[in-house]
Amino acid sequence: MDDFFVGAAAAGTVGRGTTRQPVICAVSRGGRGGPGTCALRVVPDAAGGAYSRFAEEHVGVLSHVRADMWQGVTAGLRGWPGLDQRPFDASDPASSLALVHHVISDFKAYALGTFHGLSRARPQGVCDEFSWRYCHRGPAPASALAADVAAAPHVPRVCFVNLSFHKTASVRFTRQREDSSRTSVALAPILSSPTTPRA
Repeated sequence: MDDFFVGAAAAGTVGRGTTRQPVICAVSRGGRGGPGTCALRVVPDAAGGAYSRFAEEHVGVLSHVRADMWQGVTAGLRGWPGLDQRPFDASDPASSLALVHHVISDFKAYALGTFHGLSRARPQGVCDEFSWRYCHRGPAPASALAADVAAAPHVPRVCFVNLSFHKTASVRFTRQREDSSRTSVALAPILSSPTTPRA
């Protein structure tokens, strides 16, 4: 578990104490039952009260919570049975919180690449979208609808395409007349005998 800040790339104060938007992130390692999950919550600050509310909503009471030595974590999770705070050590993945920092980096790249930045009006929506995608990642479809869409045949919308395969067959796409509801595309395989090469 750790907190981070998002905002403009302009020069200024960075880290805790900045005026940028703070976000708390928690990541589970997963196990035999699945690939692990994450939760991100936009908070007013990174103080103990925000950490306490976040843990009550997103962290199991019996969870082993690994965090840095930030006083907000100490105050917010005081008395938490599984709290494990360690000083930062870059050589130790557990002490450097490598997993949660990897997810934070992925979130920032996702927000910048997909949404071209975060809106101040609804940043929690982007956090929820990323969390859902992270929790449902993997080769299996996230839902029955996604499975149906993935299995549905895709016919490209083209006017006319003529393709040749090994000089023995060609496929022609013919676009028929459009009506008010849809455009139908007819796929007609045409087989022909081998042709002699041109001189």
